[in-house]
Amino acid sequence: MSESRVTVSWHGDAWLREAFLPAAQETVKELGGFGVAIVKESMKPGGASPGSPPAVHSGGLRRSIASQMVPGRLAVMVGTNAIQGRIVEFGGTIVPRKQ
Repeated sequence: MSESRVTVSWHGDAWLREAFLPAAQETVKELGGFGVAIVKESMKPGGASPGSPPAVHSGGLRRSIASQMVPGRLAVMVGTNAIQGRIVEFGGTIVPRKQ
């Protein structure tokens, strides 16, 4: 998954910051939803080659992609909490517990 970082610093009046933050948070939240849509769109049915987005077989990983606001910061995380997500993204070997 690609990553983008945006940093916002505020050096103005407190009342102006309070007026700006709710709108900025809503915009960042919408960008998180846009990021989810891009990730889901990149996952296509069929075989996948190394370095390309994962193939879709059952759709479970695609359905688990979500965004979440980072508490206390003007940031959003896009990802999955599915067990197989890390293996699919970074590669690895799955070994059975019992052989």
